[in-house]
Parts: sequence; structure tokens; C-alpha cells
Amino acid sequence: MLLMTAILFSLGYSSAQYHDEEYVNTLKIAGTGVIDISTSVVDKRLALQYVNVMYGDGDIELDTCHQTSTIPVAGQGGNNTPLNLVETTRMTYSGQTPLVGMKLLNSRAFWGGMGASLQESFSVDRMDRVQKTVYSLPSPVVRSDGSTGPAGRGRKPAIPGYLVGFEVQSSFNGTWSTDSKWHKIFYKDIDVHEAFTGEFDVQKMVHFYEPPPAISEVRPCGIDC
Repeated sequence: MLLMTAILFSLGYSSAQYHDEEYVNTLKIAGTGVIDISTSVVDKRLALQYVNVMYGDGDIELDTCHQTSTIPVAGQGGNNTPLNLVETTRMTYSGQTPLVGMKLLNSRAFWGGMGASLQESFSVDRMDRVQKTVYSLPSPVVRSDGSTGPAGRGRKPAIPGYLVGFEVQSSFNGTWSTDSKWHKIFYKDIDVHEAFTGEFDVQKMVHFYEPPPAISEVRPCGIDC
């Protein structure tokens, strides 16, 4: 425990930067050789299933940051929208061996999520890529500054809605595909598949959003309190 604390402070982090339970992973690398990256996050309280895998053998420059927080934190991802997950990636790859990757972001309805999922797959021998992935689940204990606690008199908490989405700009040679799905039993079913094989430039944004549940306004106590 003392060793971990020392490492965090040596990297410029302190416990005051974190909100409840958080996972933070940053990676910046450039070189030539075998690439093998795999991340899996399952959190039932967030109704979240996240998988990101990538492997290949070639020249790569990669700068990525992933942050998952149990309590939505405003200001993540360069905006004031409270988010439970944000991931940003900048990458350049080239090689005779294809770089193969897959990403899944799923808000599981069975765990209280919105029932939407995004999946991206690619197999490329060249790719330049910038991507941001975002996710949020409503929480009634979040303020716009990212702090937690009761709303208090005359102040409503900033409650995020359900959000599942990503934005990507990419240039590639190979195969790239996405699948976007949103299912609500008995009344909603959205299913979109897009796939391209060849040499392409692409800009894509897909967001699934649902407003947070209505919360009754907290009124000041009267003389009978």
C-alpha cells in the first residue's frame, strides 16, 4: 500500500483527484514489433460491459487514455458532461502483418442500462486514427463540478442521462466495420451495420442517448420540520 501511494505521487497523482472508485490507464508508445493489447471492464452497478483488444506486428505510434469512474465526473473528455467512461486514442500503424482490433461498448438492460451497444472491428495494414469513446449512467448524487453529496436547498444535482457513443476520424487500408444496436422490449429496435474493405478516409459519430429519470425537486422545510 505504501509502495502504491509512493508510485502515484511520483507520477503526479494524488487521491484528491479521484471520485469514489476509478480505473485510469494511460499509454504512450512508439516503436516496431509485436502489439498485443487487451482491456475488459465489467461493472454491474454501471450496467457496463466494455472490451477493447488489438494485436499485430509492425510500426506503431499510440497515445491513449482510459478512465472509468463509478460516479459520473464532469469535465472528463474535455467537456462538462458527467461521464462514467471516457477513452481517447490517437494511433498510427503500418505493417505487412495486419493490425486486428475489436471494441465493444454495451449498456446492459438486464443490469439497469439503456439496452444500447456499439461494436467496432478492423483488420488493416495501414491506419491513422483519432477516436473518443463515451459512456454515462444516471446518478442522483452528482453535481456539475463532479463532486458528490445531497443536492441541498435551492440546488438541483447535475444528473447525466444514459449515453453510449463514439466519434472517430480514420484513414485506413483494409477492412473496418461497425454495428450499432438499441433494443427496448416491445417498442424499440435499432440495428445498423456498416462495413468497408479497401482504402478509405472516414469520419463517423454515433451516440445513443436517453434523458435521466425525473427526480422530484427538494423543497425547503416549513415550520413543521
